[in-house]
Amino acid sequence: MTGVLGLTYRYFDLYDELRTQIADQVSRYKSIRDIIQESSAALLSQQAPTSPDGWDILQEATDDARHVILFAFKGNADDGRVVVHPTALLPNLSYRIDSLDQGTLGTAAGTDLMQDGVEIWHAGGTRAHVLVLTADE
Repeated sequence: MTGVLGLTYRYFDLYDELRTQIADQVSRYKSIRDIIQESSAALLSQQAPTSPDGWDILQEATDDARHVILFAFKGNADDGRVVVHPTALLPNLSYRIDSLDQGTLGTAAGTDLMQDGVEIWHAGGTRAHVLVLTADE
């Protein structure tokens, strides 16, 4: 059975720092929840990584392509990087790139993101990386 937040942990038995970390993660999810609910998913990596240090990469994009979330999961804890090429972006619009962990990373044109990609680095810490691309109005 999958874990259900609030049912698989005794929240009041957790120490304060862990409760704060869980609350932070829930807040991060809430910041992208509406995008996920209105999105279609596309796998951008191989269906099954062929090596332990591979990456699983999933793109969630709204129908109007103005909001895109890239989920990148590193297969092991070794340092590494991957270049992710989002698909079906609006080529003539600029996208702000935000990392849930690092904040705003910059902006790039849809065409550039699809052709050149965006590089994700893993150097310790979490092996899950989430980037949110938002088209300028």
